[in-house]
Amino acid sequence: MPYVKPSQRIKRKLSGDTELHIVPVMNLFLALIPFMLLAAVFVQISVLDTTLPAVGDASQEEVKKEEEKPRLNLTIAITDEGFYVGGAGGVIAERGKKTTVPRAPDGTYDFDKLASILKKIKAKYPDENDVIVVAEDSIDYQLIVSTMDTIDKNFSSVKYVVENGQKKKVVLHPNISLGASVQ
Repeated sequence: MPYVKPSQRIKRKLSGDTELHIVPVMNLFLALIPFMLLAAVFVQISVLDTTLPAVGDASQEEVKKEEEKPRLNLTIAITDEGFYVGGAGGVIAERGKKTTVPRAPDGTYDFDKLASILKKIKAKYPDENDVIVVAEDSIDYQLIVSTMDTIDKNFSSVKYVVENGQKKKVVLHPNISLGASVQ
């Protein structure tokens, strides 16, 4: 094919009656919709109930009641070294010296020991339901969720309520709050 200068080329004008062909786009969507529906089966979403602090002023009576009762302020810190369990502003084991629940030699976290400590604390403070979970930035999300599950199983309160003349067992799950990262 010989070379033709751009000025000598034949220029075609598009007519205003051109038709838009959307069949290929429809075929693409026809193929993508079943694929997306099948892929949605493999994605599972779960929800963990957490409690944020209430916003607003409390009444004077509530403030007085809160001042009379000492709060435990149970905090569980998850670090690379293990779990630190603290309450009422103090830590059971001092941070610089030793963790409350150290990691096992194989690197796993000891949830059974954490559960036994939580049961002892719950026995000593049966009315306490608030727990704050704090984690270092390097901690995996799954480890935080497993810790919250351990707290839920071992720090729940059981109360009995009489309803319609029958005694019913009611499990009160703890109020788990997530705190900022450990520094």
